[in-house]
Amino acid sequence: MYRITKEFHLSASHQLDHLPADHQCARLHGHNYVVVVELAAESLNDDGFVRDYHDLSPLKRYIDEALDHRHLNDVFGHSKVTSEFPARHFYDWCKQHFPETSSVRVSETPKTLGGVQAVSAGTIRVSEIFGPTIQGEGALIGLPTVFVRTGGCDYRCSRCDSLHAVDSAFRDQWIPMSTEAIWHEIMKLSGGKPLTVSLSGGNPAIQPLRPLIELGHSQGYRFATETQGSVARARFRDLDVLVVSPKPPSSGMLTDWDQVDNCLQLAAGGPEVALKIVVFDDADYEFAEQAGQRYPQIPLFLQPGNHTPPPPDNDDARIDIDGVMDRMHWLVERVTADQWFEVRVLPQLHVLLWGNKRGV
Repeated sequence: MYRITKEFHLSASHQLDHLPADHQCARLHGHNYVVVVELAAESLNDDGFVRDYHDLSPLKRYIDEALDHRHLNDVFGHSKVTSEFPARHFYDWCKQHFPETSSVRVSETPKTLGGVQAVSAGTIRVSEIFGPTIQGEGALIGLPTVFVRTGGCDYRCSRCDSLHAVDSAFRDQWIPMSTEAIWHEIMKLSGGKPLTVSLSGGNPAIQPLRPLIELGHSQGYRFATETQGSVARARFRDLDVLVVSPKPPSSGMLTDWDQVDNCLQLAAGGPEVALKIVVFDDADYEFAEQAGQRYPQIPLFLQPGNHTPPPPDNDDARIDIDGVMDRMHWLVERVTADQWFEVRVLPQLHVLLWGNKRGV
């Protein structure tokens, strides 16, 4: 395989205002971005090139005219312009103009050079694959399941219990896998007997999972996804179960209800759909009430939050089970006192059984 790379530069601002107010990236700021484009080919062309570097001039013009010294939130039309997003954007642009494009890296600072890479179409970043075990929460609680946990997320929730699949500091542990490689692992774990596969994360909505769903369906497997509703995908309709879990105030995230609406609309007429909201306090409970009022036709599950989630480098950290159960009791009492009889209150069953242990 022959490879060439070319480096491009731009200066631009952005603001991740969906992050907690005390997060440094929530403030307006800028970077001197470095974009490294790699092209690859099995053989050289008649001139002895993978591609003539001069052919990449249109990318330079595009960067200068459309992106340099601009506010990226305005350019892309949303606030979640993490470094991963322009990497994906540049990859798609380059792939359209230069079919030999194999990767794009975008760095915001010298320390992150090479740390962000848009992988080839169809490649899925996987944090872990495990099972069969039982689904521990929500609409499918207790159901035997194989989990495919993807890497990468557009949120940074304050009490995230899967930071190893969210925080980009751990991206070197996420394995780029093809659909076929993931399917091989699912088949090995399930012994070839169809069951439910949970596509989780991170946010699995940002990964190209449709081919995996189609392949699994052809073999009699069912697929469920849980997502916060921040990224809407047409493939939601291909699922068997879609659980949308908007993040409450205690997460530090702001829910875009219009985007949640888009997710639900794309799933209409397809999978079973449910809502799940994790509750830590009164503000979260009121948030859940608002969700129930907004979507009265959709089953809603409430879950007491785990205030002692594991750090990403400890897969079996101590958990305050008594505190979690106190919150469960409070939540049950609150629901019954308010005569909110349409909602379902469930614990995280896997937390009760195994605490913060991963891979179960």
